[in-house]
Amino acid sequence: MKHSVKDAQGDPAELHPHDAYLDALVTFAEGNLEIGMTLFIRGTVIAGTMISGRKYFEELSRQMRNASIHGSSDPADLQDVLGRAMMDFANMYPKAGEEPAPGSPPRSFLHLRNARIFQAANHLRSNGQLMRLRLDAVDGYFMGNIE
Repeated sequence: MKHSVKDAQGDPAELHPHDAYLDALVTFAEGNLEIGMTLFIRGTVIAGTMISGRKYFEELSRQMRNASIHGSSDPADLQDVLGRAMMDFANMYPKAGEEPAPGSPPRSFLHLRNARIFQAANHLRSNGQLMRLRLDAVDGYFMGNIE
């Protein structure tokens, strides 16, 4: 595929097509298979468990509902609003075993649970955060996690 100058300013996904095998692994994750993955993205190493987009937003919804929110006149209401908003995103993804509905978001992201970030010899501290990554940003990967 040839790229023109205009292409260079266009959609990054056009310049960096998805890796077919990584795309297949994401399809398995969307089908409810959880896979330990280590990803290489522009010099950064990220390890975690790949989960479906639906699980990602369901877990994010739970986190929002349990978050400590300061500065709001009604923190419980804000927690509920944020939690429901994340569930709206979760419902954009099919349930395990279902086919994506017409109009579902294209598969452009992978989702990690218990994400850990490594740079050079350092491990950035995190409490096993959820992470959403663009598929076209992944430079390399292997199945399994590093410690």
